[in-house]
Amino acid sequence: MQQDFQGSNFLPEGRMETIRYLVEDIGADVNAKDDKGYSILHGAAFIGRNDVILYLVAHGADVAVRANQISNGPSTQPAKPGQGDTVADMANGWIEKTLQFPETVALLMKMGSPFSNTCWASVCVNPTRPDKKVSPY
Repeated sequence: MQQDFQGSNFLPEGRMETIRYLVEDIGADVNAKDDKGYSILHGAAFIGRNDVILYLVAHGADVAVRANQISNGPSTQPAKPGQGDTVADMANGWIEKTLQFPETVALLMKMGSPFSNTCWASVCVNPTRPDKKVSPY
């Protein structure tokens, strides 16, 4: 097992098999959320796993789901209705020192995920940062 700078553990060759097992054999809910409202789809977007996103959506995952918080806000305060992190937001530099996955953002937007076009990572290239002029979206 390997740990990247984002703090997410991954075993690339085993991720899809694990998800298939949980969904198909165990019957895991593809729309289950954690205590902050993040779903497995949020997690797949955060690491840019388009194959996992496509699989989960094909099995009923809600691509328009929002978390109960905004990544840049205090985690102890809930987001206003309709203002929480979207799945597409997770692929767009969710917090400082995270990666951006423009292809994942584009895929999720095409599938119907709302997108707030904000980025908190230091490598942002979208128009919400005054020092950046070009958006890959």
